[in-house]
Formats: sequence, structure tokens, C-alpha cells
Amino acid sequence: MAILSGRRSASVFICYRREDSAGQAGRLFDRLAARLGRDNVFRDVDAIQPGENFVRTVSDRLAACGALVVVIGPRWLDPSDSGHTRLEDPADMVRSEIETGLKRGAKTIPALVGGARMPRPQDLPPPLVPLTELNAVELRDAHFDRDAALLVDDIAAALNPSRGKFVWIIAACLCLLAVGAAALYRWAPHAIAGAQSAPSNQTASPPLAPSLKPADNADKPAMTPEAARVRLSLPKGRRP
Repeated sequence: MAILSGRRSASVFICYRREDSAGQAGRLFDRLAARLGRDNVFRDVDAIQPGENFVRTVSDRLAACGALVVVIGPRWLDPSDSGHTRLEDPADMVRSEIETGLKRGAKTIPALVGGARMPRPQDLPPPLVPLTELNAVELRDAHFDRDAALLVDDIAAALNPSRGKFVWIIAACLCLLAVGAAALYRWAPHAIAGAQSAPSNQTASPPLAPSLKPADNADKPAMTPEAARVRLSLPKGRRP
């Protein structure tokens, strides 16, 4: 069973008339139970055991519910044998359920099925007129799965708003990480290529000049031709 935290109440109460919308109410119950846990969703035929006090059980679950889904089908306003709508009877269970939910301030959602239209204020007894001011959702037979999924998401967020905020924070962080990774992916190749093509800051050392060894006679004066002839004419032992 899914455990919901940080909310006023985790339970959902499905209000419907069996002869009007039992099939659609059952399909909606299955989807809500799969998301929130069966113990967090109430529908009379699923939650009330044989021999259990029907009125007391419904009253207790209504007092604890965080969301009330009012399933309205095409026969929801059909008159009874007396010629009046069943909602005009103060003892009618559907009327009692809606009236209790509205008084408690539970999130009340009219869900239109089977092509039904939202009732007008003049169609309802005074205690139920506020229902006509609420935004309704339509669960179309051809798109029931998609429409019901949107409704279940809305109810889950309403029952556990802190979890919805946490999911949005995680999604925002993931988006920021994705943008940063994409920017890094685009910048890195250009940075590497620029580093490889940039000139080196180290200048080449000039080649060392060859060492010049001074000649042995660098300090001696140049010899004139006459002196050279005199030098050659002298014996070897007397040459300067």
C-alpha cells in the first residue's frame, strides 16, 4: 500500500449512483487504488463488509477523506417514482455525501461520465448548489485511461502537496544539470583545440657562439718583408 505523507488526509471518497455510473466509478477506483493504495480509496461496494453499518461507515470515511469525487452520469438527475429527483430527499445518500464533503471543505471534484453535463443551480437543492461552482473534469469513454490518469495525478498532488513540490525541485535540478552538461560538451573540444594550437610561451635559446681561441701570435707585431728575409738568412739557432 502506498503511504502518503505531509497531507491532511490520504483517503479519497468516490460518490456515485449505482444505476447511473457504477462501471465508470469502478474503473476510476481501480486507477486510484493502484496509485494511492486500496486502503486510501473508498467505494461502498468495495469497502463495506457484509453486516457492517452502511450509514456509519460512509459517515466515518467521509469525515476522514481528503478528496471527494462526485461521479455524474446521464441518469444522475433522473426523477424517482414520486416525480422528484432523489437529491431532493434529505435522506438520499448521494446528497448526504456531497453535502458533508462540501461542509468539511474537502477537495470536491465533479467527474462527468457517459456524456453527462454539469447540473445547473436550479437542478439541485440549496445545500448542493455550491457543487455547480466547482470545476468539473470529463472522463470520456474513448479516452478514459488518459482522462483518469490526469485526474489521479491531480488528486495525488492535492493529498500530498509536499511530495509534488519535491518532485518539481528534483526535475528543476536535473534540467540544470542537463544544460550544464550540454554546455560543457560544446565548450570542451574548442578549448582543447585552442590549447593545442596556441604558441608556446618558451622562446628558443639562441645557439651558443663557438669559442674563439686566440692565436699564439695575436699580440706580436706583423713581420715586414725585410725582417723576414733577415730571419731566413740567420742560422736556426739564432732566429728570434
